[in-house]
Amino acid sequence: MRYNDPSSQPFSGSVIGNTTDPTSATTEQFGQFWGELARRFADNEKVIFGLMNEPHDMPSALLLANLQAAVDAIRGGGGAKNLIIAPGNSWTGGHAWTQGGAEASSHWLGRLRDPLNNTAIDIHEYLDEDFSGGHEACTQDPATNLADLTAWLQANGLRAMITEFGGSNTTGCHEMLDDLLSYMEDNDEYIGWTAWAAGRSIPSPSLPLPPFPLLTVFPRPVPWSRSL
Repeated sequence: MRYNDPSSQPFSGSVIGNTTDPTSATTEQFGQFWGELARRFADNEKVIFGLMNEPHDMPSALLLANLQAAVDAIRGGGGAKNLIIAPGNSWTGGHAWTQGGAEASSHWLGRLRDPLNNTAIDIHEYLDEDFSGGHEACTQDPATNLADLTAWLQANGLRAMITEFGGSNTTGCHEMLDDLLSYMEDNDEYIGWTAWAAGRSIPSPSLPLPPFPLLTVFPRPVPWSRSL
């Protein structure tokens, strides 16, 4: 939901909150949308609110403003206590969390405020050469690429959920996917994960993920730091 049309993002449309684009939805409208959605699911504790899918190529200050508007509406008029997961910039890649200078997600996401302290960081982390999930070979070591993110979570007293990751059905990817699952289980900063398809041709049944549960949630608390 980085763009006006959720059905076509993240590849086309107007960036939410872009005041120079007359076709763009405003940050206020984004908050209103989430407030209405929250009201409809406030009584269902099994619903997690994922605020936006893979923001990228936008000012991180605008991303933070959009996320804060959504959190305020969910907790305010929406009256919902559900877990919220909030993405960073640069496609919310864990490997890129501290990259990008002043625009790095690590400089901005710690400023997000949730009065219920029930927000976690939403992370995507594929294991192929460009972190897209579009290649058959898994070449990116998860422990190495998530180390800076994990350190940032530790320093800020935050938690994360990896909601997209994957690899093709090859021996190398099996081993690396096992390494990623073990890494999340061994580090208390990660509260759960959901898997996604990956490989040279994502829709192809010839490149499925190896079998494991689609959703796993670790029984860990979700403290949200209030310090900058």
